[in-house]
Order: sequence, then C-alpha cells, then structure tokens
Amino acid sequence: MLAASFASSSRLKPEIRLAQAVSEFEAALSGEQKAEFRTCRSQAQKSAPGISDVMRLTAEIDRSASRKGRRCFGPRLTNVLQAVQQFASIGDIIIGGSQNLIACGVWSLVRMTLLTISQSGSYLEKLSTLFMTVGRSAPRYQAMALLFSRSKKLQGYLYEYFIAVVRLCQETTNHSKKSALAQISSNLVDSELKKIQSELELWANSIKEEVTLLSSHTIEEEAKESSIFRGLILKSVESDSYRLKMEAKLRLLDACSTHDYVTTWKQARKKGSPIWFTQNDQYQQWRESRTSGTLYLIGKLGSGKSVLMASMIDDLSLAATRDVTAYFFCRHDIADSLKARTILGCLARQLLQGLESVGEYGSSDLDTDALYGELLRILPRNFRAYRIVLDGLDECDESERQELIRVLKKLQGIFNVLVCISVRSTVNTKWTIGPDEFKTALYTTTPYTTTIWIIEIPANNPDIGEFIDAELETRLESGRLSIGDAAIILEIRDALEVGAQGMFLWVALQMDSICDEKTDYAIRSALKDLPRDLSEIFRRILQKSGQTNGTQYQQRMLRHITAACRPLTLDELRGALSVNVGITIWDPANIVNNITAVMACCGSLITTDEEELTVSFAHHSVVQFLTGHIGDSPEYQFTLDSANTELGHIIVTYLNYGIFDTQVSRVVVPRIPAKETPSKIVDSVLSQSSGVKQIALSLLKSRRQAGYDIGKVLFDAKNSHQESSTTFNLLPYAKEYWYNHTEYIWERNNNVMLSLWCKILQGSQVQVSADLMSQICRRVETFAYYPIYPRGILRLRRVVRIVILAKRIKELDTLQADGIGGVIIDIKGKEQARFSEIVRAVLMETKAAKNLERYVEALKVVKMVKESFLPFPFLLSDFDDYFIRVEEIIREEQQ
Repeated sequence: MLAASFASSSRLKPEIRLAQAVSEFEAALSGEQKAEFRTCRSQAQKSAPGISDVMRLTAEIDRSASRKGRRCFGPRLTNVLQAVQQFASIGDIIIGGSQNLIACGVWSLVRMTLLTISQSGSYLEKLSTLFMTVGRSAPRYQAMALLFSRSKKLQGYLYEYFIAVVRLCQETTNHSKKSALAQISSNLVDSELKKIQSELELWANSIKEEVTLLSSHTIEEEAKESSIFRGLILKSVESDSYRLKMEAKLRLLDACSTHDYVTTWKQARKKGSPIWFTQNDQYQQWRESRTSGTLYLIGKLGSGKSVLMASMIDDLSLAATRDVTAYFFCRHDIADSLKARTILGCLARQLLQGLESVGEYGSSDLDTDALYGELLRILPRNFRAYRIVLDGLDECDESERQELIRVLKKLQGIFNVLVCISVRSTVNTKWTIGPDEFKTALYTTTPYTTTIWIIEIPANNPDIGEFIDAELETRLESGRLSIGDAAIILEIRDALEVGAQGMFLWVALQMDSICDEKTDYAIRSALKDLPRDLSEIFRRILQKSGQTNGTQYQQRMLRHITAACRPLTLDELRGALSVNVGITIWDPANIVNNITAVMACCGSLITTDEEELTVSFAHHSVVQFLTGHIGDSPEYQFTLDSANTELGHIIVTYLNYGIFDTQVSRVVVPRIPAKETPSKIVDSVLSQSSGVKQIALSLLKSRRQAGYDIGKVLFDAKNSHQESSTTFNLLPYAKEYWYNHTEYIWERNNNVMLSLWCKILQGSQVQVSADLMSQICRRVETFAYYPIYPRGILRLRRVVRIVILAKRIKELDTLQADGIGGVIIDIKGKEQARFSEIVRAVLMETKAAKNLERYVEALKVVKMVKESFLPFPFLLSDFDDYFIRVEEIIREEQQ
C-alpha cells in the first residue's frame, strides 16, 4: 500500500507535491501557530518579501538566539533565505494566484521554523551549518522572475528544491518538539538532514545549469519562444508590462554594480554582537533624525569598529520606521572595494532595488556622476530618510575618498541622507576623514549646514568583558582551552580585561596564544608577559607557530595572501604553494596534501571563512606589519612589490604547465594480483589525500588476500586521485589576474620568466584582447628604454612600443579629418610624415636598440616585430599597412 501511495505521489506534478508539503506542514501546527503562519503568508501575498525582509529576519533570529558576545547565526542563513525570498517575490503576475499562495507559504514556514528553533542554541548551530553549506549553491538569481516563465524544466527544478526545503523545515520542527534527551539520542542530524542536503544540492545544480542555458539564449531565440510559450504562461498585458519593467530594473541594477558587498558584512557580523552603542545618545539622535547628517564612529586599531558597524545594520533593520538602509564594508585585500565607483555603485543598487519601477536609463556605463544622476532621477525626494553605513574608508586612497564624499554631500543636499562612517584614530594623527568634510551639503535648494554626531569607542568598552566571558566559555566547552586549576580562569579573564585597552583584536589573539599553552604554569607565565602592542603579538605568533609547525611554507603563504588581488580559496592557496617557480612540468606529487595543517605555521594570523572557504588575515593590521608599516621584525617582513613578483612568477609557471587542455585519457582496467604488486606501483598510483583514504585502507587489507585482484582497486584509486589532483583550482584565478601580477615582469631582468610570459601570450589559456594589448602598450610607453636583440630575445616593452607607435600613425591619419589632436599630419605625405613626432619616435626606438647603428638593422627590427605578433592576427592585420609605411620612412631617412 505504501509503495503504491509513493508511486502515485511520484507521478504528481512537482507544484502539486509542493502544495501538499506546505499543507502538511500547516496541518501539524498548533492552533496558535496556524494563525501566525496564515498571518505571515497573507502579508507576503499583499507585499512580496524583499532583501530588507531577509535582513530583518536574520536580525530577529540573532536577537532571539544570542546573548552578548556570542556568535551570530543569522548571516549563515542569508543565502538560502534570499533564495526563498526570490521564489516568494516572483508574484501573482508571473505564476498565478494559487501557486503564489504556495510560494508565500514556503517563505512563511521557513521564517516560522527558524524563529522557533532560534531558542535552541545547540540545534541552531547544526541547522545553521547545514543552511550555510547548501547556501553556497542556493538558487539566487536576480533574473529568476524573467527566466521562470521560459522553462518548464526550471519551474520543475525550483518546485523540487523547495519541496526539499519544506521537508527540512518539517523535520526540524518535529525534532524541536522532542525532549532534550530525545534530541540527543535522535539520529536526525546524521541521516535525514544529510539526505535532504544532498537533494538540495542536486536540485540547485540542475537549476544552475538550466539558468545558464536560458541566459545564453540569443534575443532572437527568446523572441521565437515568447510568441509560443510565454503566451501560455503570462496571462495578460499586465504581465508583459511587468516583464519589461523587471528587465529595465535588472539592467540598471547590474549597471550600478555586481560587486558582492554582502559577504564582507556577513563576515564582520559573525564576530560578535556589540550593543552598547544602541544606548548612546548620539547614535539615537542620528537614528531618529529626518534631516541629512553624518555620524562618526571613532576607534583605534582593533577596537571592533567593523563588528559594531555590522551590528548597526541589524539594529537599523529592526527599526520600526523601516527606512531604507544601504551599507558597504571596504576590504584591504579586495582592490575593487577601495574604489569610489564600486562603493557608490553598491549603495545605489541597494537604494534602488526595493523600488517597483526605475524607468529607462540612458547608458550602461555609469560613472560616479551618472550614478548620482540616476539616483536623482529615480529616488523619491519626500522619503523619510535614506541611511548609508560605510566602514573601512581609511583603506581607500585619498582621491577615492574625496570622490565618494563629493557625491554623498550632493545627495545630502537633495535627499534626507544620514551617513555613518567609521574612522580610525591614532595618537598624534588627524582623522583620515574629518567632520568638516561633511558639514556643508552641496547643491541644496536652501543653504544649510548638516548635523554632525560623534561617537568614540571607549577604552573601557563594556562589551569587552562580555566578549572575554563568552569566548572563554566557548573554548572551555570545546576543549580548546585546557586548565588544571579551575581558579586560573579568573586570572586569565582579569589579565585580558586589564590589558585590552578597548582592543578586541588584542584580546582574541592573546586568547589564542594562551589556549596553545599546555600547563597552568605556562599559562601563568604567558599572562605575566603579555605583549602590549599588536606588532609584538604578530611577531610572537609567527615565531611560535613556526617553531611548532615548521617554516617551510610560512613566508610563502604570508606573501601569497598579501599579494592576492582578492582572498584566495583554500584550494587556490593549495595550488599556489604546490608550484615550483620556473619548472613547467606538472607533478601532482608536489601538491600539498593537507592545506589546513600547513596553514598552522602562521598561527591565528590567518583565518578561513567558514562559508566562502577563503583565506585572509585576521585583521588588516597584519598586512601593515608584514609590509613594514608597523613594527620592526625584518625576519618576517617584506615589500608588497616582492610579494606580487613572487606570486606573478608562480602564475607564469602555472600557466605554462601545458596540460589544461589534455586531461582526457583512455585507460584500461588492469588485472594485478595483490601479492605481486610492488609498493612502488601502488605509490605511483596513489598519494595521500582525503579522497583516497578509504581506497588506501582497501589496499592494505587486499595485500593479505593472495587471490585478490588489486587492479580494480588501483583503477578506482587512480581515478579518484586524478579527479582531485587534476582539478586545477588555481586556474580561474590565474587566468583572471595574470596581468595584475605580471605587468612589470619585463623590468625584472629575468629572461626565463619573460620567455614563459611570452609563451602565455601565444597560448590559449589567457585571452589577450585588443583592450588588454592597448593597456600593455600604455604601460610600456612610460618605461625607460631597453634594447632589442636582433639575434636573440626581443624585450617585449620595445616590441609593443613600436607597435603602439605604428598604431598612433593610423590614429593621427584619422584625426586629421576630424581636426583634433596634438600633431596633425598626413602620413600619406612624405614631407609631413618626415617631421612627425610619432614617426621620429619610431626611428628613435629602432636606433636605440643595441648594435643598431645602421638603418638596415632597423628594418630587420621591424620585421622581427611583425613576426613576434604573428600569433595575434587581429593585431597584425591592423598594423601591417603601417609597418610598411614605417619601413618606407626608415629607407627615406637612410638616404
């Protein structure tokens, strides 16, 4: 009977099974819970949930679940909640009334489930970990509302995904109703949750593939489909109007920015929950204000400014007024986050994304002034208040900060814009961003002075004590801190609170060091000799971790993380550490087996983000220490230029492996008796990794069985190892940032690296576009002269310089007709061409080459230049005619 029922159920359409799942969840609720569920669903139907609702929900969960100083779970849930929110917000216009009721029901039951279990710390830890894991692949696509109607497959995959989500909530709710003892003995986490997790990841991958396919369709293909399929789905002219508005809105939002501004906020939010600022008079006045003004949060290095600013976002999300809040957190290790255009673009996207319609905009290329223009055109001017929270602007260059402030002041003069900026204070040093910069708003209809509020983080920060208590409790419970005398815990607490001086970073690093001590005597000795400044802490951590875990990889790892254009993932760092510079023969035996163990040589100075799996320093001050800006520890310090050069050489070597396009092989499963298998053969097939652990155990057992065929085991092992070792995780990073790390490579007088760099240009691993070549050329023109060797290596700078100068001749020929430009010549006229500065520059280039005293040698150089660019037909075709003209000019000069 059960099998028949299951078979009948499996034949039902997924949207019907999703409706059944939602109904079953509702039926299991108590009377009071049903009323709450229906109220929430009704509200979602009237007003579709938005990103602000996701932020509000995670803030409610953290407020309910955590106490002072404890970690926050809300950010872990953000990705999945965004997927549920987008599904619920597709709306009645797209999927119809009954199905919209189901989608809103999914949002409501997820919300109810998370708020219900937020009181159970231990279970919320497990569930939030699962949500975080599946959230990496959760279907979050801005264009989902547009793509949904184009594919039955996509609709089915989404329904299946959310069926699994409802099942997860049902299992979780049932589990939370059990007694504490029953919860401990339940195997839910080990069985049901893992099963649901696998289903969620399966359907998420299917959704991703379908979205990718739909997004790749041409406009013509979509037009053909729209007349057939969309006519059946979209029910009225109103739905077509909705689609057009949505398309225009998505285009504008993407033109504003596609930068990921959420992750940095989540990372800061997870570090703690400071609350003292909510009772501060200055903050309350700023929060309640309805006229433009600026709040300054002042604190010294490591005082927890970023964590406080992240908590402020939650506090504003929970405010009853529900004003629009936009935020941005600059990161020292993400170059784009330090640009005014990126910051303003992300702020504009957040301010606009809640609006139903944005109209049409003129250009896809929006600079800072164009962004201001779009905000001026679209944002309602009578809105109560727009709040902007900015952290880390100290890391930006002065020019970028001033450009950002210029636009913000213009906005404050037109709208009610309340800005909050964190500012780092140091002894005898002026603020990087002073109050005077925001006092007078620009472009106001009636001149006035904006209000300034100032909050200084106190040295006796009341949250420090709570933070120490919570961290010590967590470390004791987890076994990270082991003590023999119970009373010593109070000694630790008092010493940390006295020495903190308002610095959370100092406390966290000292606590890590104390936890590494093995005896009470060692702990007390460490407490008596606590370093007072961060640079000394950093030096001690590196010294101790190096002595304990080895220094083979320590300097390399510190340099790679410092030089990276963005935070490297664990696998990317593993790939970089496995490269031997200059050796272009790939050997999987060089791959680091356990990257986590290797990272221990840097101690607590580097951390791994639990969600993004990226590696970064514990604080931006670590970079300042390593690059010599604070402290004096030459044994650990280096220049940023040397670190960038080293990573560039690694990337050049990596891209020259020459195996990225030859990973497909044809193999036959061998039959090998186990007893006859020499250990070297096994070693040639296997190497230690997490993926081959079970197979290695099978091999050990098989050696005791004389007739056992080990061939199949070795074949499986080989495939398992190949799957792990031939996943070249550093390749995407290397292809995207190769030029950032190697643009000065021809200055280093390293012919080996230069030769390998030229091979990259001639290969297929990187895209050498005309824009990139133009960028190289502009860079080359600023360098000093280097010779070209007619018989040997061509210095690329000179080659490219000649090419760009030849292109200039072409450009000047075009400019003559337009009547613009500096030197207007007609290259077809020999007399004018002879006096051209550009042509004379070409002659200088050719004559300056070593051993080129005769013009006949110059002709050989031009020929070599042309041959050097044979791999780039698009360049050769552009410049060939002008090379001919240069040759003619050289011959004329020779005469």
